[in-house]
Amino acid sequence: MFLNQCYIRRYKHLKTIIALIGAVVIVSFLNANFYTKQLSCDSASIQTVSPDVAHELINEEDESVALDAYSLWCLHLGHRFDSDRQLHRTPVLRAPPVDSTRLQRLPYYYTYWKSTPLLSRRLTKCEHSILMRLFMVADRICRKNKIEYMISDGTLLGSLRHHDITPWDTDADMMIADEGKDRFLDQVNQMNETIVLHRVLGSRHYKKEYYKIFFRSTPSAGGYSWNFPFIDIYVYLKNETHVWSMGYPEYGQDIKYYYPIVMRPLGELWLPAPRQAQKLFEFDPFDECKTHWWNHRNETGDYVNSQKCADLKDFYPFVEKNNQSNSTTEVLKINNTIIHTVLYD
Repeated sequence: MFLNQCYIRRYKHLKTIIALIGAVVIVSFLNANFYTKQLSCDSASIQTVSPDVAHELINEEDESVALDAYSLWCLHLGHRFDSDRQLHRTPVLRAPPVDSTRLQRLPYYYTYWKSTPLLSRRLTKCEHSILMRLFMVADRICRKNKIEYMISDGTLLGSLRHHDITPWDTDADMMIADEGKDRFLDQVNQMNETIVLHRVLGSRHYKKEYYKIFFRSTPSAGGYSWNFPFIDIYVYLKNETHVWSMGYPEYGQDIKYYYPIVMRPLGELWLPAPRQAQKLFEFDPFDECKTHWWNHRNETGDYVNSQKCADLKDFYPFVEKNNQSNSTTEVLKINNTIIHTVLYD
């Protein structure tokens, strides 16, 4: 009798295990079919796109997409698949209008990623992808709430020189207009219990505050109260002649270098940027390539390494610029291989 009960219990346990295994197999199958169908739909839309002019490539974002991790990841995953289909093409891209209501994208390939001991790459592909998703969040908040913003500082330099975050940089920078900062913080505060957190640094009393936004699930930056990777968000003010960062009116720059704002490539995204970006730097961005003196992953000082940019062109993409009377062309190349061409009117 006792043995029979043991066998019965074992039999029931075995049935339960088999049922669980079956459920896992079914769920995995359904998930695979779901993603296959989703990606098949995305890929079908790309088959009719000309490889020569692709300025509206994969800009089918629906305004109903929610600001949650799953929706953003699905949007990101679909574009990742479509970008891979564009591999080995060299599209000609026209900069989209800055007042678009949609998130604007362009093809991007991690297969071009290399590194060199001369000036090693600092971000992993995963960290780069996380920063792209953070910019997606920031861009969406700003567009939906009509907040003027631009990429700035090292991120603007990366866009100007690489159409991407600088390979040997570890942070990202943008700036928002002073009149929009409270609306921006209100929106981020509403997200604090979901996927994105923020910190206010500096001093509101001295009007020199700035912000960091980052994903909740990423690791701490050097043990501080924010995570890595993050975006530093500065506040800018302007008058009829100059634009300056909050708290630093003495460092104002000519407003004509900023306006009208244009859209510039940064990785897989088109983001707002100052019109005459190169005028904002007091050095030749294409001569010396230097690492930052600060390691943003660990929040510690770092050794500054400097190399001639020309010595890095076999390893990292660089922009070649051609200014004409009524337009500007920027060609992104790596080791003399054209990745894409961007046209500005």
